Amino acid sequence: MRTSESPSCQSTSSSESGGAAGGRPRRHTQVRARPAPRRPAIDRGRLVAAAAKIVEADGVEALSMRGLARAIGCQPSALYHHVPSRHDVLADVATRLGDALTADALYASEKAENSVLALAAVLDRLLRLADQAPNVWELLFLVNLSEGVPEWWRRLRGLAESLCAASSRTSAVSPDDFQWAALVSLAIAVGEGSRRVCRPTPWSALSGAEIVEMTLSAK
Repeated sequence: MRTSESPSCQSTSSSESGGAAGGRPRRHTQVRARPAPRRPAIDRGRLVAAAAKIVEADGVEALSMRGLARAIGCQPSALYHHVPSRHDVLADVATRLGDALTADALYASEKAENSVLALAAVLDRLLRLADQAPNVWELLFLVNLSEGVPEWWRRLRGLAESLCAASSRTSAVSPDDFQWAALVSLAIAVGEGSRRVCRPTPWSALSGAEIVEMTLSAK
């Protein structure tokens, strides 16, 4: 006597044979994994920009090659294909930020009515940096400038000295007196800015105009 298979057994048999309705084998769709997004290529410009953000936010001591690699999204060893050391990174950051400061000072001087006011505007840009970005000031004036005479400082000094050529036409100050006052005023402004960064005090500080007036009267 033949024993009929139960409906459940028939269903199992049909599934195992790979058949579906109509006897066609089922097709299994293969899901392909999406490729991981490609990271932007590392170059020296991108590396310096990331380092500048770290310095501006957290200070010079916060910058490390490991932390910089983490910010960029690479292994620390990859950085050394672009820069030899942390010291070189800081030098490049100082150049970048120093150039920005010089450009800002030049813009301020061009809007002034005469050479005396232009020099005061340049000094005010320096002092504003000390007040608003002390970490940047530390890198530029307490680290980078102490190691030599960087190019951005040469341009900043050149800007101050260049104002003396027009001093006889735009003010009563002779070019020689103005050049002396420009260099002395610049030195005083650097000292004043460093004092604000290292030992901030609640009382009012010197302005660019006050520094220029003081140096011109001393001459």
